[in-house]
Amino acid sequence: MVRGSYDRLGCTELTLDFSFLGAGVYQATVFKDGMNADRDGTDYKKEVISISSGDTLNIQLAPGGGWAARIEKVK
Repeated sequence: MVRGSYDRLGCTELTLDFSFLGAGVYQATVFKDGMNADRDGTDYKKEVISISSGDTLNIQLAPGGGWAARIEKVK
């Protein structure tokens, strides 16, 4: 489930609930807006994080920005 809001500058804050995941530990490769993403569409950060079904993640989007993740179960 995703919940979010827009602020007066057009930025978006979302909360991603990972309760849809099955039991176990997962690895998420995340691509998110970089510091200058509102001015430079090629500015992004890549992170690898560990998540499980009990986790939530707060996501900040720049105006016109984006967010993507590839989620894989850890064996």
